[in-house]
Amino acid sequence: MKLIRLLYFIIFLGLSGSIFAQDTKIRGFIDINSSLENDHLSFQIGEYDLFITSEINDRISFLGETVFRYDLDKNDFEVSVERVIFKYNYFGNHSFLIGKHHTPLNYWNDSYHHGRVFFPTIDRPYLFKAGIIPLHTTGASLQGMNLGKLRFGYD
Repeated sequence: MKLIRLLYFIIFLGLSGSIFAQDTKIRGFIDINSSLENDHLSFQIGEYDLFITSEINDRISFLGETVFRYDLDKNDFEVSVERVIFKYNYFGNHSFLIGKHHTPLNYWNDSYHHGRVFFPTIDRPYLFKAGIIPLHTTGASLQGMNLGKLRFGYD
């Protein structure tokens, strides 16, 4: 209940004194795999990632990411809500975020999380793949980006 009140407070702060406008973008990408086995070439559709961003006003934004994948073992589709983030920019490049995030432990998890084509290695780093380090966290966080001449950031 406190979380809902906090979210209403953030939205109220962002909407007061500004015109309510919205700029929403919907994007997606898909992972296609191929294999050659016994002179037989086959293709497989991997993950399909639906990515929605919305600038609600100059202070509040939304990010949603949902992944659809076909599981060969179960012979069924799986749907996974990866990220749902409401972001309130309270000062300059400093923001308050609430929702389900990628764990902000390293560059790989934010940059290559689902973009398999961009993986610098064949697969996820072992610590993520084995579940030793969680891929997602749920809650609230503070973030600062591109601060100072060194473009420092915190999360």
